[in-house]
Amino acid sequence: MLLKNSDDRPLYSGVVACGKRPTGQRQGTSFVKSSLLKACQSFVFPAVVALLLFLASNDHPPVVHAATCNYHTLCHGVSKLRGLDTCSAPNTSVMSAWWNSSPYYDMGIYIGGSNRSCDQPNLTSSWIQTSHTYGWDFYLTWAGPASQCINSGSAKTYISSDLNTAYQQGVGEAANAQQAASTLGLQGYSVIYYDLESYSTNITCRNSAKSFLNGWDYMMSLSGILSGVYGSPCNAGDWTTIVYVPNYVWLADWNYDPDVWGLACGLPNGLWAYNQRIHQWDHDLDQTWGGYQLRIDLDCADGEVAPAGHASENPLCTVE
Repeated sequence: MLLKNSDDRPLYSGVVACGKRPTGQRQGTSFVKSSLLKACQSFVFPAVVALLLFLASNDHPPVVHAATCNYHTLCHGVSKLRGLDTCSAPNTSVMSAWWNSSPYYDMGIYIGGSNRSCDQPNLTSSWIQTSHTYGWDFYLTWAGPASQCINSGSAKTYISSDLNTAYQQGVGEAANAQQAASTLGLQGYSVIYYDLESYSTNITCRNSAKSFLNGWDYMMSLSGILSGVYGSPCNAGDWTTIVYVPNYVWLADWNYDPDVWGLACGLPNGLWAYNQRIHQWDHDLDQTWGGYQLRIDLDCADGEVAPAGHASENPLCTVE
C-alpha cells in the first residue's frame, strides 16, 4: 500500500516491486533508495541477459520470465501483461494451444479453499511445471470463507462475526493456502490472493472481514509469502486500516477498461501503487483459441504473479 504525506509526497508502506510509477505520481519523488534499486537490478538484469527466445507461430512476442528475488529485496515476479481466470484449470493440451494462439500470459487458478466451486483434476505440480514451461504465470487464489454479507450468491462457509474467531480463521486459511502451494511445488513463491467476494457496508461484516484479513496477512508475513486479496474496490478502502495491510490487490471492477487505475468507488490511485494491482475488468466470456473454448474472466496485471513474472512489458495492458 502507498500512503501520502500532507504535501502529497508518497510514504512507503508495504512491498514495492521493480517497475514504473503510475501516472499522477510525482516524478521527482525518490521513492526507492539507490541501493534498493541496485538490489532489484542485480536480479532482473541477469534474466534479461539470459533471454531465451520462445519460438512459436503465435502473436506473443518472445517472452522471458523475470527473476524471482528473495523476500528481503524489492524485486518479485511482476507482470504487466494480459491475463485470464477460469474456474477449473484446463488440461495441458489446452494450455499449450492457448499459449500459442491467445493474447494472454497469466492465468488465475484456484489452489483450494472451502468455497472453491470447481473440481481441479488437472491441478498438480506437474501441470504447474508444464504450463510454466509453455510460458504461463499464475494468480494463485484461495477461496475460503466468505463474508456473511456477501453481495451475490451464497457460500459454503462464512467468516465469523466474532472478531477474535475471524482473526483465527484468517490465520488458519493462510496456513492451509501455504500448504496447498507447497503441494503444487510453489512454496515460497510470490503471493497468494484470498478470494473475498464483494460484501455490503454492514459495519459488523466490514469489521469481521478486516479482522479476518489481518489474520491472513499476518500469517503470510510469517512465512515470507506476500499477502494478496481479490475483491471489490468498494471494499478495499477498509483493508488499508488494519495492522497487516495486504501487499497486493486483485480488484474486480467490470468496467470494460483493462487499466488498473481509476477503479470504482473512488479507490485512490495512490493505494497499492507500485506494481501491486491486478484488475479483473470483464467476466463470463466464452472465447476460443487454438480450437479450445473456455469461459473466462479478463484481467490486466500491474502486479505480482507466480512463480516468476515476465521481464517483458510488451504488450503493456495498463496505462502508465
